[in-house]
Amino acid sequence: FWVGVNLALFAEARGGIRGVKAFQSARTELKRAIEIDERYHGAGPLRVLGRLSHKAPRILGGSRNRSRQLFDRALAIAPSNSVTLIYAAELAIANGEIDRAAKLLRQIVDSPIDTEWEFEYNRDQVLARSLLERISADVP
Repeated sequence: FWVGVNLALFAEARGGIRGVKAFQSARTELKRAIEIDERYHGAGPLRVLGRLSHKAPRILGGSRNRSRQLFDRALAIAPSNSVTLIYAAELAIANGEIDRAAKLLRQIVDSPIDTEWEFEYNRDQVLARSLLERISADVP
């Protein structure tokens, strides 16, 4: 899992041919992590693979549909994970599903702090409020 995460971060920062190779390796490692334990780290392998699938260009295997499926699986395992909720909300916004995005973001804003995820929760609550404000402004 962590190898996949770090390769994905490298791919994002580096770009180019080395970035593409790192991206492909990240995807392979995350799929392997899912086979081992998709529940690990709050469904982390599903969450990160879903994020890769959302952000990757189609030519590299990106797919919003696959991303949605992975986020839905991750949320079935860890329904209050703020990181997954943010990623799923960002995907919903990209897909024009504003009601779904608002529901996911409100879940973050309204949920109590999970002390094991306190840093992420605090960061994501600020982001959720900002995204809610943005999508509210976009709706006539």
